[in-house]
Amino acid sequence: MEKKKRIFYRAAVCSLLMVYAVFLLTVYSYTEALVPDEQWFWGMAENEIQWSSWEDVLKTPNYLGYGSIYWILLKAVGDFSGMRFLCAVFMIVSACLVPYTVRSFHQASDRQVFFSVVIYLSCPLVWFTGKVIGPEITGYALGIIGCCMGLLGYRKDKRRIYVLSLFLLGISAGVKLNDIVLAVFLLVYISLDRIGRAGQWKQLFSRQNLILLTGSGGGF
Repeated sequence: MEKKKRIFYRAAVCSLLMVYAVFLLTVYSYTEALVPDEQWFWGMAENEIQWSSWEDVLKTPNYLGYGSIYWILLKAVGDFSGMRFLCAVFMIVSACLVPYTVRSFHQASDRQVFFSVVIYLSCPLVWFTGKVIGPEITGYALGIIGCCMGLLGYRKDKRRIYVLSLFLLGISAGVKLNDIVLAVFLLVYISLDRIGRAGQWKQLFSRQNLILLTGSGGGF
């Protein structure tokens, strides 16, 4: 009986994620319309950003406060269909990281993993943000990926993964400041987990903040 439950919950998780992936790929493949600000962004990337060397790429301006990394992506992809596909992949990868992180970080049961996916997919913005190439998608995806990597890196004591996660969270906040809540969650969770270790919490905060600021510099 227990084995059948495990199979049921795992199959349910896979089915939910497959439905989600098919839905997003369909929406992003056939949605040709852009909201006015996206039309503006696309035009700016095509007409105002000119590269002739790697130095020009690194000097890409922070137009409208959305972070250089977003404009670099728009310019580098250079194709509307390609950018839509990339944003869809960002969202799908973010969703797939949820069950993996919950299982790896909390050693959760199949039932708990299933309900974590249900809760995640119950958020309307996970299904559609109203935009198809907007900076909100890029910032959100990088934030989710960074947060999941941070939890896994901390749990498995993988310093490189943990440092990379903080850098991604910094970039995420640089693209869209609202996404800083993901970094705050990670820092509060880990700090509370380690705050009982005498003399370590101040050093912990200083290191994390330094890496986050470095990442946000890349986003800005």
